[in-house]
Parts: sequence; C-alpha cells; structure tokens
Amino acid sequence: MPDDWITPTGDVDHGVWTQEWQARNDNLGDYANELIHPGWGGFLDLTHASLSCDKIRVYLNGIGAGGLINVFDIDLFYNGMWNDLYQGNMSKLVWVEFAIGSTEDVTAMRIRAQNNGVVDGRIRLHEADFNQVPAPVSKKWWFNLSGRPDREIVAVL
Repeated sequence: MPDDWITPTGDVDHGVWTQEWQARNDNLGDYANELIHPGWGGFLDLTHASLSCDKIRVYLNGIGAGGLINVFDIDLFYNGMWNDLYQGNMSKLVWVEFAIGSTEDVTAMRIRAQNNGVVDGRIRLHEADFNQVPAPVSKKWWFNLSGRPDREIVAVL
C-alpha cells in the first residue's frame, strides 16, 4: 500500500522557534528555525486531528560552528501521553522516516535538537509529515442458507 503523507495542521512552540508554520507548508525551500545555545533547544509540536499513523518523516538541518547541532529528539503523542520515537544523529537535508512499530491514533509530533558545541547554532525544520494508515474496509456478505429469500444472514467482516 502506498504511503499517504499528511501535513500537520497546527503547531505549539515551547522554545524560541520562529516561522513555525513553515515546517508544515509543503515547501522544502523554507523552514521553521530556533537559535540553540549549548544544550537542548525547545520543542516544536506539530499537531493534527487524530489519525491512524504508522510512521512519520522529517526534513531538517542543524547548522552551527563545527556542525555540532547533530542530535535530534522526536516524540509522538498517542494513548494520552508523549512517546519517545527517536533520539540520535540523522541525515540532513533529506527525508528521513521513523517507524512507530505499530499503528497508533497520533495527534502530534514534537522535535528538538541538541547543540553539543560551545557557541550558538540553529535547527532548521523544513517539513514534517504523518503517514496515515487507511481504516480497514468492512465488507458485508449475504448468505442465504435456507433457500428462502426472506431468511438472509448478514456477516460483516
């Protein structure tokens, strides 16, 4: 089944992010960004109405002296709480996918970066998407075992 990438519809800034909407406008040429002092930056939440999701993807970059913005933290909100998805290095300026390992009713993802240097750097989040898993299609089967048209049994599978 092909992927069905869904763009977030809202955002919540827990740090000092700017241009947050640009992480969800389907344009890889611009980005949301945050200036990060040494240590962890703040989270940017990207939200959507609940959807069945099995993975997400991000397209980002970390820039700074010596390329020391290279650890990223991604969580997903489902089952009423934040769930860790990934923390570590990742390729930059390419789509990177992260599988959940199951299908969950997800309402948000959040992303932050760590600056391992001694000078300020920036995270640039160009885009992020949820992969929507279609709901199973129920099928009705009509059975008439009696041979009489008024005695049909319906099974929903």
